[in-house]
Amino acid sequence: MPTVSYDAEGPPFGPIVNGTQIVFYHYRPNQEAAWGFVVLFGLAAAGHVFFFFKLRAWHFLPLVLGVIGQVFGYYARVMAHKNPNIAGPFIMQNLLILGMAPLIAATVYMSLSRIINALDLRDQMFISPKLTTVFYIIVDIGCFVTQVFGSVMPASGDPDGIALGRNLVIGGLIAQLAALSLFLFSTFHAQLRARRSTTKYAENSTLLNGSKYFITTYAITSLMTVRALIRAIEYLQGADGYIMAHEAFLYVFDAAPMVCIPALYIVIHPGRLVRDASKMERGIELHG
Repeated sequence: MPTVSYDAEGPPFGPIVNGTQIVFYHYRPNQEAAWGFVVLFGLAAAGHVFFFFKLRAWHFLPLVLGVIGQVFGYYARVMAHKNPNIAGPFIMQNLLILGMAPLIAATVYMSLSRIINALDLRDQMFISPKLTTVFYIIVDIGCFVTQVFGSVMPASGDPDGIALGRNLVIGGLIAQLAALSLFLFSTFHAQLRARRSTTKYAENSTLLNGSKYFITTYAITSLMTVRALIRAIEYLQGADGYIMAHEAFLYVFDAAPMVCIPALYIVIHPGRLVRDASKMERGIELHG
């Protein structure tokens, strides 16, 4: 049986298993910052639950679940402030903060398909928006699975498990970076087609104003790309790396970008474009 003890004085914090310390934190997690993002993500979740029903934006379910997961992830850091040596809060915050990002990304991918359909650009795309979305979702599921498993394995205390968990997280983040880069190209291609569009909505382009939805998609994808890049560098550096040793990186390059994404979608919600396009479609049919 392994012997487990704790260095109550710390940092670094984490259990000492058979004389080797498993580092959870190089610092005592900041309680005030964690509470701040619990509130911000909570407000974002409440806003999206409202629009989920108001706009019937059913494809926003992964984002709603992801944002709620972020609430509990940062609440786990509140608990970790009081008990930084305990595995439970560490596993919970690692699992939810890392693992919920692919859920949020899934809604971003599905939103582009709905923007394309709302602007009647389906026939002008090289690849069907539905097939493109399926591809991104499959990649996203892989990222979700690898990051979920990889994020909880360090708590096992087994060196091989820790190394495997780190590799899984790195692999998931690199796959996510590749998917996001390709998605940026897909968004650019769709916007280019929209600019050249001669569809029945061309004369009503100012009413639909599809450009702002493309710009929002660029902004959100860029935020996710920066977040995934910094997290990948963090795990490549390892447990003793500069990024993992400084809590500010988590809040500047993960928490802040991830809370900006639902905030942007509240201001410019793709569900409004889908609703307006549907109304316009009905109007064209009535007067056609």
